[in-house]
Amino acid sequence: MKDSKINFPHPDLADEYGIVHLGGELTIDNLLTSYKMGIFPWPYQEDFPMVWYSPNPRGVLFVENFIVNKSFKKFLNSTNFKATFNKSFREIVSKCQKNKVRTESSWITEKLINGYENLAQAGHAYSIEVWDNEDLVGGLYGVKINNFYSAESMFYEQSNASKYAIYSLVEHLKEQSLQWVDIQMVTPITAQLGGIEIERNEFLQLLSHSI
Repeated sequence: MKDSKINFPHPDLADEYGIVHLGGELTIDNLLTSYKMGIFPWPYQEDFPMVWYSPNPRGVLFVENFIVNKSFKKFLNSTNFKATFNKSFREIVSKCQKNKVRTESSWITEKLINGYENLAQAGHAYSIEVWDNEDLVGGLYGVKINNFYSAESMFYEQSNASKYAIYSLVEHLKEQSLQWVDIQMVTPITAQLGGIEIERNEFLQLLSHSI
């Protein structure tokens, strides 16, 4: 049987789109190796070879730069939302997939869901669930390796639920005296919350101190 282990190139060898490698399986070993190198999978289609990225620049969110504006602060003071960790990992990823399907071509394939669920069972992925009483209304999932956290994707079914998930992650990082989270690419929502872009080399230095 052909060895499933991928020998990833250095991220500096990524092409202009940030692509480092094509092909390979989403095994626990390959996922751990890739994230430790600053590389992550981003499927194109279910039946297309896996695409592995290390974009330049890279999106990050520093805890000290997290923005709680006046309206969100008012929301935090009045909301009934509660957050839990690692209670419904597969459901969170599945809801992120469905949310993507509603808005765009989803990169969250069944292979990706299975790969990250295996990673979660191995203790290297996490989920945050946002509840309104008994209803799951938002959340996010990501990868955790030692002191490194990434935020992979999120969803919401009520206003502010995804922001509350990020807020809960930032509070969790504060409790552990951790200073940043990898968000890979800055979106309008993460930009509003303080997400910024940094050069790949700077990201890799941050990563090396966290893994």
